[in-house]
Amino acid sequence: MKKLLILFLLFFAATLVAQENIKGEISFISGDNIYIRFADTKAIEKGDTLFYQDETLGAQACLIVENKSSVSCIAKQIGDCALSKGQQFFLNKTAPVEEAKDVPKLLDRKEEIRDTSNTGLEQTKADKKAEFEKRERISARVSAASYTIFAPDNKNKGNTRFIGRVNFAMDNISESNFSVESYFNYQENMRLYDEFRGYNRRFNVYNLALTYKKENVQVSIGRKINRKASSLGAIDGLQGEYNKNGYFVGALAGFRPDYQNFGLNTSLFQYGAYLGLEKGGKKFRSQITAGFLEQRNQGAIDRRFIYLQTSNQVGSRLNVFASTEVDLYENYDSVAAQSILQLSSLFISSSLKITDWWRIFGSYDTRRQIIFFETYDTEVERLLADQEARQGLRARSNFSIGKRTNLGLSYNSRFQQNAGKQGENIQAYISYNRVPWIGGTFSYRFNINSTLYLRSEVNSARYSHYFAKGKLYTAVYYRYLSYLYLDREIVVPAQAYYGAELSYRMNSGWDLGTLGEMSKTGQQTSYRINVRLTKRFKF
Repeated sequence: MKKLLILFLLFFAATLVAQENIKGEISFISGDNIYIRFADTKAIEKGDTLFYQDETLGAQACLIVENKSSVSCIAKQIGDCALSKGQQFFLNKTAPVEEAKDVPKLLDRKEEIRDTSNTGLEQTKADKKAEFEKRERISARVSAASYTIFAPDNKNKGNTRFIGRVNFAMDNISESNFSVESYFNYQENMRLYDEFRGYNRRFNVYNLALTYKKENVQVSIGRKINRKASSLGAIDGLQGEYNKNGYFVGALAGFRPDYQNFGLNTSLFQYGAYLGLEKGGKKFRSQITAGFLEQRNQGAIDRRFIYLQTSNQVGSRLNVFASTEVDLYENYDSVAAQSILQLSSLFISSSLKITDWWRIFGSYDTRRQIIFFETYDTEVERLLADQEARQGLRARSNFSIGKRTNLGLSYNSRFQQNAGKQGENIQAYISYNRVPWIGGTFSYRFNINSTLYLRSEVNSARYSHYFAKGKLYTAVYYRYLSYLYLDREIVVPAQAYYGAELSYRMNSGWDLGTLGEMSKTGQQTSYRINVRLTKRFKF
């Protein structure tokens, strides 16, 4: 009864807010600044929140407006969303309140200084940009979350996971050429049974690096992911790059993180170099990188390979990305160490915006199991025997019907050379924004997944609504899953999930989010409760 009352109150509250969606898309990304172009920005104000439509979660807060012109806005990222040129955002704005006519509008300090200046010696754009880039900037994000599952009718009394994360970055320390960045993660799992209590703690450093940057030179020391060699993951050591007129050359030397605990392992030495170019303007932009890397284990060669990656943006409609790796070395008991030339992976993806209402995406990848000849010395021959190329094909198409309805279709297939199809996934969704009379967004998703031994179907429906200029987010959802084992006579009861979410973003930078869910599998009922608290800092 309490659950029904809460859902009714959310439903009733939704009817009290009139909404207006104003759409725009990213035209340019420069450092921390994101430029969004609109048809008109009269209804947009500084501090407004911009949202994007996630296929699964619905509308998600992502950007906050810092400044605006007549047709565009400069915004800063506040969410964890991935950003790309051409990506669409919308302003979910409550009906405007009439301003008091007798109260003068206070000027922003920057506007006041600009308007009262009579020297006529304003800084050039280049000077302002240089001044901004040199200024010390501090940003941080601290979050704590708990994820609890318990089933009162089961001997397994529950599982609770605590996670704490800290992201911290300081650019131009004391207005110098040094910057520091870090990302820490702490996780503790607690499992409770009738006769057993188990704890598992883990602390990981995903990023911790000091960077020196002056004009065309950049040098970093510590643990850092290099975007020019993103397939390598985190690198512990020294990285340097020289960039001029769109051409760049770089080198790195250090260690791979330990493959068991992600800690520092000085036995896993690696070194390499890369070069490339980055060219283009508003209509075309391209980046091409080619590199060489050798990885060792206790002094012996573990892997040696070259890689090539390219990213190309044509206007705001077409994006093409490709990456490949070619192994140059092999060594195992029955074959003496030798140089080879073997394609180990190839990935190609493309996104095309055909019209303002139709976008398609496709990707293809093929990869062999990567062999580290020293790390897996005792298993090399078994791994080589199972090294047939695994391939994947993905296609997705998104449609917009009018200003309120979005449709999506996707197809994924996995297959293996000489072994046929390994699995496929078909998914369709529809979402409707600004539901009449109550506002908010309703979405429905259908999914079929098939493998060699299992077939599953998922039906899910979600209703979500933002209040208080995007600060308060509410959602309720229902999900139904059914399974069928193809090679054995096992009947798995269908699963039904009922859930609700609530999150609030405070002006002080605090975010509080909660999720409650009840699931039923046959006669068994279990519950899930998630709580998340996040604080953002920016100086």
